[in-house]
Order: sequence, then C-alpha cells, then structure tokens
Amino acid sequence: MIIEQILAQLDELFTQHKVDQVENFLLQRIDEAAKEKDTASMITLLNEIIGHYREMGEFALYGVIGVGWVNLKNLLQDVGRCFF
Repeated sequence: MIIEQILAQLDELFTQHKVDQVENFLLQRIDEAAKEKDTASMITLLNEIIGHYREMGEFALYGVIGVGWVNLKNLLQDVGRCFF
C-alpha cells in the first residue's frame, strides 16, 4: 500500500465535497492495510478516521476505531513488535 496515494485519494474526496464517501473509503483502506500487515498505514488511516468522526460529530462511532486498534495490536504481537 502506498499511503501517499491513499491520502491523495482521500483529499480528492474532500475537494469534490464527497464527505459521505469518506468513512467507507477509509474503512476499506484500513481493512486492506490490515490484510497486507502494513502497520504504518493502519496507524495513519486510523488517525484519519478518528479525525473524520470527530469533525462529523460521530463520537458514537469511536468503537469502530477501538476495533481497529485491537486489530493493530494483534498484528503487531504476531510480528513480535508490540510492547503494549
């Protein structure tokens, strides 16, 4: 996964005022990063979706992020790089 390309696509959604597509886009990319075991991209994308939910006032959806962080923690443990 080339995170710069993903972030450019995300920026384009905002530029085109397609905010209604952002959540799905980010969730799909987070899933792809997890499948690729790309922890750096997962961290970046989880951060992006946190910001999106905060901007949209969707605080109840923070649970989605919790699941993402648990998946990230498990992934890091699998590769022996988790310290928490």
